[in-house]
Amino acid sequence: MLKSNQLKIYLLTLLSFFVGTSQFIIAGVLDKIADSLNITVSSVGQLVTVFALASAICTPILTMLISKYSLKTTINRNIYLFSWSFFNTIKFRI
Repeated sequence: MLKSNQLKIYLLTLLSFFVGTSQFIIAGVLDKIADSLNITVSSVGQLVTVFALASAICTPILTMLISKYSLKTTINRNIYLFSWSFFNTIKFRI
């Protein structure tokens, strides 16, 4: 049986793989996104690039800022933020 730390490392590796490869899915649907938004494929590609750069730069910074709060507080705040964003999206939908 695996030790507790080994299991955590394997799970972290597996989850990192899934998160990393899920980012490549957008490349296959760029043309469909461009058509649905009535913009060029290159514009969609630039938006994806900006999103990737913002994620790469902001994730470590946000992790450092959030790490001083308890996990329960962080999860509760994120659930509230997600819910608020979701309902405002529905409320202001054109």
